[in-house]
Amino acid sequence: MRVVIDMQGAQTESRFRGIGRFSMGFAKAVVRNRGEHEIILVLSSLFPDTIEPIRTVFDGLLPAENIRVWHAPGSIKELDSGNELRRQTVEILREAFLASLRPDIIHVC
Repeated sequence: MRVVIDMQGAQTESRFRGIGRFSMGFAKAVVRNRGEHEIILVLSSLFPDTIEPIRTVFDGLLPAENIRVWHAPGSIKELDSGNELRRQTVEILREAFLASLRPDIIHVC
């Protein structure tokens, strides 16, 4: 089984509390107990400062090629009213990226 875990919850400001800590703990537990299952972690390019630290956490636990980064074109902050079309586009791109991984299951924290 191919399991994809969306790690965006561990990339936001909540990475040191709440959903961020849960996301990291959940992903580590799944990776450690994966057996014959393939685990793929998905990170967002919108949080570039968090990519390498997360890769480091999983170094030795998961092959580097199983940590994938999807790229969003520019800012999609909801506070900027001009981003509505861009947000909709990014949603479609993200869904296409996840589908391209051919997952059996996707877990979003």
